[in-house]
Amino acid sequence: MFADNGPFGVVKGGPSKMVADEFYILTEPLATGNHTVHFRSSLICSDPGCAEPNFAQDIKYNIIAE
Repeated sequence: MFADNGPFGVVKGGPSKMVADEFYILTEPLATGNHTVHFRSSLICSDPGCAEPNFAQDIKYNIIAE
């Protein structure tokens, strides 16, 4: 649902057709200090209808727990 005057130029809110695929990481509380979460993913789609036939990402988060 979008709120009235919401993001993406939405004037009147309401239901929307949206999809979100996500992965979540659940951990115990982190010890004080520096932590790194690093992950990679890729997709090769041979179907000619693929919007993005070759996709790759390499993401690294540096977390400082206090």
